[in-house]
Amino acid sequence: MKNNLTRELWIDYIKVFACILVVIGHLLQGLNKANVQWNKNMYEYLNTFIYIFHMPLFMCLSGYLYNKTSEIKNIKEYLNLVKQKLINLGIPFLTFYVFYVALNMIFSSSVNSQKGINDLLNIFSNPIPPYWFLYALFFIFLFVPLFEKIFKNNRIIILLIFSALHVMNFYIKTQIYAIDIVMEYTIYFYLGVFLDNIINLLFKLKNIIIMTISFISLACLYCYYRINNLLNINLLNIVEFFLAILGVVAIILLFKFLFQYKQKIKILDFISKYTFPIYLMHTIFSAGIRILILKLNIVNFYCHFILGFIVGIIGPIFITKVLEISKYGLFILYPLKTIKKYTNNN
Repeated sequence: MKNNLTRELWIDYIKVFACILVVIGHLLQGLNKANVQWNKNMYEYLNTFIYIFHMPLFMCLSGYLYNKTSEIKNIKEYLNLVKQKLINLGIPFLTFYVFYVALNMIFSSSVNSQKGINDLLNIFSNPIPPYWFLYALFFIFLFVPLFEKIFKNNRIIILLIFSALHVMNFYIKTQIYAIDIVMEYTIYFYLGVFLDNIINLLFKLKNIIIMTISFISLACLYCYYRINNLLNINLLNIVEFFLAILGVVAIILLFKFLFQYKQKIKILDFISKYTFPIYLMHTIFSAGIRILILKLNIVNFYCHFILGFIVGIIGPIFITKVLEISKYGLFILYPLKTIKKYTNNN
């Protein structure tokens, strides 16, 4: 195993940006389902735009961190990695998945999408948003080292294989969630392995400007064609694949450029410490405040959006702070980190 990664400011701030996009995306979808009206075209464009690249961006950052911190040389190290990921991803996944479904069942008359026993029974075969990400990430961590071993760390070959699997997934579905999700998202994860090479190759202001403008322009065009059903779905999938990679690379280069010499921005630095809790809990808080406001017969979209966004960020941070009071409170968020902290102290 490699040494621990030194924190990089630009990576932290990209995580904040990606996390905010997740909060906004789920918030907009929740308000739309609750018939809290906004401009329908604006909603469809913004929602489609966000979902082009925000989850690939998360995957790419995970791949980058994997490349910086993990080097699997033998079966013992592989099994150790699997054990770590099973604990670090599995415990938050199970805890918050079950809690979310239970809460949804209790307030079933007020929520947009009702959950039930079937959602609990399907936890490993078809996990619900947003928790599918942890499930998918575990299986990606399971498969990537095996591919690296099989192909003797020939990363170009592995990248091409993951690209081919992604394209195959457009046409072939195994109906096994773990396999389909690995086929769809591992390419973005493995793109993170090449991130240092990409940065060294493209890190010039001219390239960043061209890529950023190109991505925004092409993404807007894509949104128009997708929303108006003007292109064949298979062609749209190929275009979205290209745009996702372009968007991820452009955003990473942009943040790297903007924050390579900057002092810490206090608010971003603070939020960056809580991106994982925000990801896990934001829907609970945003949905809760939406239900409460609707009970008060307030249907103004901007009131819902602003309060939902603020509570979706602050609520998880508050809960994390409360959990910190208890000795093992953070175990449900950071299992291994919590165990190591108190084991070392003892």
